[in-house]
Amino acid sequence: MSIRTKCSALLATSALVAVFAGTSASAGEWYAGGGGGWFGPDHIVVGSGTADDGWMAYANIGRPFHNNPNWRVEGEFSYRSFKAAAGVTPHISGGGDIATSAIMLNILYDFHNSSAFTPFIGLGGGGAFTDFSISGPGISANDSDNVLAAQALGGVGWAISPNTTLDLTYRFFKTDTMKITQSTGKIKEDIVGNTLTVGLRWKFGAAAPPPPPPPPPPPVAPPQVFKIFFPWDKSTLTAEARKTVDEIAAQFKDQKISKIHIEGNTDTSGSNAYNDSLGQRRSDSVKQALIDDGIPASLIDTTSRGETNPAVQTGDNVKEPLNRRAEVTISLGSGPSS
Repeated sequence: MSIRTKCSALLATSALVAVFAGTSASAGEWYAGGGGGWFGPDHIVVGSGTADDGWMAYANIGRPFHNNPNWRVEGEFSYRSFKAAAGVTPHISGGGDIATSAIMLNILYDFHNSSAFTPFIGLGGGGAFTDFSISGPGISANDSDNVLAAQALGGVGWAISPNTTLDLTYRFFKTDTMKITQSTGKIKEDIVGNTLTVGLRWKFGAAAPPPPPPPPPPPVAPPQVFKIFFPWDKSTLTAEARKTVDEIAAQFKDQKISKIHIEGNTDTSGSNAYNDSLGQRRSDSVKQALIDDGIPASLIDTTSRGETNPAVQTGDNVKEPLNRRAEVTISLGSGPSS
C-alpha cells in the first residue's frame, strides 16, 4: 500500500472515529441524513479537460459541539458518478464512466437565528477512491486509486419539523492527483467539481428535556392576632374570654399551625415587677385554655410585656381596660395539620 493510500485511509478512519467516539468536545443531539443531486466536474485531468455532468449521493451522521452548539462535526460518505466525454484528455480518445467514493470529516458552522432557515458553511477533508473505466480506439484506462480529498461546503437548512431539517447544500470538491495506468502508460488525473444537493437531516438520541420546576409552595397565610381581655388585676378567663379562646381553637384545629405566641399585657396601675408577673399569668392562662381545647403545648410559647406595650397610651397608675389583655399570634405553615 502506498504512503498516499495509507494517509487517505487514515484520514477517512479518523473522520468516523471522531464522530462516533463522542469525545468530550462534542455532545448533545445526534443527527443522521442523506440526499443527492447534481455533480458538475470541472475537469478530470491536471491542466485541462472536461467531462459530462453526473450525479452525487451522500449519507452523513454527526452532532453539535457541547460547549458551542453553533458548531457541529459530521462524518460523510459520498458517491459521485459521471461520464468522460470522447477525447476528454490528450491521452484518452474515447469515453466511459468515472466514479468517486469519499469518506470525509466535515466541520460546519450554523448561523442560528430566530427563523426556520439556518445558513451554514463548512470545510471537510478525508479520502477518496476513484475508479476509471474509459476506452477508445486503440487505448483504454481501467484503473483506480486512493488519494486525499477536500471540500468546502455552504448552504441553508430549513427546519420543517422540530427533528427534521431540509438541507440545500453546495460543495466544491477536489481530490489529490491520482496516477492512472492506461494501455500506453501512466497518466495523472484528479477530480475537481461542483455539487448541488438536496437532503434531509433527522435528529435522534436527544437528551430528555429537563423536568419542569416544581410548583411553588402555596403561600403561607400571614400571622393572625387575637386579643383576650381580662378584668383589673385578674388572670383568670372570663366566660366571654373563654368563648373567644374556644373559637380560636376550633378555627385552627384543622390547619397546620407552626407556632402560637401569647403575649400578656397589663395597664399601668401597680408596680412594674407586679405587672410583669401578672402579664405572665395571663399568658399562661390562655395557653392552658388552648391546650384544654386540643392545641399541642409544643406549639405554644408565652411571654409577658407587663405595662410596657399598652394598646392605649396612658399615664402611670391608670386602669385602662384595653391594656389588660393577652395577644395571641397564630402563625400557619403550608398544608393541613397532621
